[in-house]
Amino acid sequence: VHHDSIIEIGPGLGAITEELIKNNNIICIEKDIKLFSYLKDKYKESQNFSIINEDVLKCDLSSLGSGKKLFFGNLPYNIGTKIIGNFTDSFFSDINVTGIFMLQKEVGEKILSDKGSKLYNGFVVKIQTFYNVKNVISLNESDFWPQPNINQLVQVLPDPKKLSKIWFLSKSTEDVFRLPAPNQSAYQKTSLVHTYQKVS
Repeated sequence: VHHDSIIEIGPGLGAITEELIKNNNIICIEKDIKLFSYLKDKYKESQNFSIINEDVLKCDLSSLGSGKKLFFGNLPYNIGTKIIGNFTDSFFSDINVTGIFMLQKEVGEKILSDKGSKLYNGFVVKIQTFYNVKNVISLNESDFWPQPNINQLVQVLPDPKKLSKIWFLSKSTEDVFRLPAPNQSAYQKTSLVHTYQKVS
């Protein structure tokens, strides 16, 4: 599947960006001013690269890119659920948007949890209602250098499910349900790039 725009959340030093930029139009969202400046200078000659110095939680995701979009990123464990929640609120009825995210294992398992599980809650219901979430890669601590203290999963949120139009009358899914970037190892980089290629 061709994507007209790829939006990378938290590119860090650009280990994954380096691969994606070869054949794609890339928009990066980077909060850290030093990393933002580094990448802006590194790709200043590139015609298919742009970067925004902004907190992704405050960013209007729907305003980024055009056409068929792919949101991509290794999400910080402490705000991963908030980012995916915002992603869902922004694109739950848009069949032209896909997400590929690396998450802390516990967060990924929660999103995939079944009804009746202790992990199953309103957040999970919201995500599973609009997306057939797929777990494509499981990574252990030993797959990274330096090693983090957590295991991670790579999950895909494909085009939203085709639901009854009544679900799309709401401006936000909240009206329906009121209920390590700079040091990316070669393995992590390769895994995410291969995942992108696999679902593209």
